[in-house]
Amino acid sequence: MRKLNLTIVVVLFLASCNNGVKQSEYDKLQAELTECKKTVEELQNTPQVRLTNGQQYLANNDFDNAKRELNTLIEKFGGTDEAKKAQSLVKEIEKQEKAKKEAEERKKALGFKVLKETNSVKVEPVTLNFSSVTSNNKWTFENDKYGYYRYLTAEREKIYILAKVSITSEAKETKIPLISVYELSGGSLNLLGVMKRQFVNDPNNNYSNVDFKYVSTVALSHALEIPSEKLKNNAIFVVVKRNNCSRFETGYYLDTELERTITKDNNQCGIKSTLTVDDFDNEYVLVKILNKEKL
Repeated sequence: MRKLNLTIVVVLFLASCNNGVKQSEYDKLQAELTECKKTVEELQNTPQVRLTNGQQYLANNDFDNAKRELNTLIEKFGGTDEAKKAQSLVKEIEKQEKAKKEAEERKKALGFKVLKETNSVKVEPVTLNFSSVTSNNKWTFENDKYGYYRYLTAEREKIYILAKVSITSEAKETKIPLISVYELSGGSLNLLGVMKRQFVNDPNNNYSNVDFKYVSTVALSHALEIPSEKLKNNAIFVVVKRNNCSRFETGYYLDTELERTITKDNNQCGIKSTLTVDDFDNEYVLVKILNKEKL
């Protein structure tokens, strides 16, 4: 087919160089060439080619182009094995589109109630496993083998949102995600702050037992002090952003206050000040809702 196309181009070129050829003949050859190109393109789009194209669109979640390609296949090559496969794929696409539409309508109707809590969040190469998310006026951490521990007490009219998390890393050196706290107010989630963290167990100056270079899992206690009225009057959301942005190094844990901007690795990490339900599709993960009755 390429040889045919090339032959016509050569004939057209030679004819255009011959002063004896009439303009009408030249125009006729051009029209024939255009038709030939269309024929070649159509012949190249075999049932198998169209099916493959449709499947590729579907793999990329491009439903519109997938249906267009598959429906053309069904129309032009009805009865073939490829057309039968295309019909099956079109039905599957329509089923997925219906499910997506229903999910969107449910999301719009339920708002943040549609979100599901989880106690495990994977952001490669680390996995966060939450053993508890609570509130208390005291934050305890760094328990030692003698039963001693350190603690901080919340100010009057304030309370700590607390989370105990075991972080497992597949790599010896990695950054880890931040844990944020939001309040539901005015139909959206508004940031209250990012949790600080301390070791659950006292490293006793031996950081080989709390360092990813030596152990795969490190236990950390997280806390954020908020006004007690916030927890009393609003639903409080503890969430994780799918982003390993906070540095974790030998001998210390990063101060995670948002206002800190001493180095590029010690700052906001792109934490949003306001979240919508759509932010939880891919970017954020809900861990826990406190005071659910306020939803």
